[in-house]
Order: sequence, then structure tokens, then C-alpha cells
Amino acid sequence: MVKLSLTGIMILFFLLLASNVHAINALDYFKMGEQAYQEGRYAEALKHYEKASALLKKGGKKDDHAVVLNNIGMVYNSWGQYD
Repeated sequence: MVKLSLTGIMILFFLLLASNVHAINALDYFKMGEQAYQEGRYAEALKHYEKASALLKKGGKKDDHAVVLNNIGMVYNSWGQYD
């Protein structure tokens, strides 16, 4: 049986927490982008979506990243920028 000290348990806890930090932050940025987009604040929405995109790309979450990229496209569409 392996015994862990309180410090060892805390280190494991923070390592597990850190492995999910990017997904949590990306979701937060995505939600803020959604709110800004719905309110017509497209430049702000774009900033939030770009932050979410960078975190998801770094974290390798391809499906979620594709959704964020689509929303970035919707911002540019709202501005009439199709290129």
C-alpha cells in the first residue's frame, strides 16, 4: 500500500486541476464571446473567441475548436467581411 503525505495529495490534486484549466478557461471565453455576439458587440466577441481558440488549439480539442472557429467566421460575416 502506498501512503501519500498531505503535500503529495495536494500536488496530485493541483496536477489534475491543471490538466482541465484550458478547457474551463476556453469555455468561459466562449460564453463571454457568445454574450457579446448576441448583444452586437462583435469586436469584443472576436477577442473572446480568439482566446478560446488559442486555448483549445493548444489543448488539442478539435471538435470544440471547430465550433469556436465557426463563431469567429460569424463575427466576420456580421461585419460583411467574407474573405
